Amino acid sequence: MDGLLEGAPSLRALQPEGRFLPENDGPMDRRTRISAVVSRTTRESLERYAREMGVRKGHLVEQALRHHLQALQELPANVTVHTTVVLTRKSGEGL
Repeated sequence: MDGLLEGAPSLRALQPEGRFLPENDGPMDRRTRISAVVSRTTRESLERYAREMGVRKGHLVEQALRHHLQALQELPANVTVHTTVVLTRKSGEGL
């Protein structure tokens, strides 16, 4: 599937359902900036871990995303447990 977009990383199928992950381009050969809103505690944990382990936050985020996406691709959808539960006011009152 090379050549979908000029300069884009090639893709390889991980499962027959048609889900794809980018191949590893090496040590950040092609860089892209992303932005995300995270909780204060997540940011503090990220900064503390990066400082204590002596790794760059960008590298840590890159590796965490790759591991997470790979796990999501390899696990069947019915065994994935989402960490956020959204309740309606009515169902929350029953708790």
